[in-house]
Amino acid sequence: MMILAYLIQTSLPWRGAEVHLKMVVPSESAATQVRRNLVSIVEEIPMDAVPIVMVADGRPFGEILVQHRT
Repeated sequence: MMILAYLIQTSLPWRGAEVHLKMVVPSESAATQVRRNLVSIVEEIPMDAVPIVMVADGRPFGEILVQHRT
């Protein structure tokens, strides 16, 4: 996922694109730690990316994805 985001941002046609790194977790308690980890990773790599953690709360993946379209 991170390599793809890096490749997109460094290619000429996509230079400057805003990359959103999205991850789905089962609960809010899991989301807290995952958010910290994603932010830490994004800060360490040479690219701009927006980390987004989505909480499933039992919903199917397709429904979550539709609700969080960007």
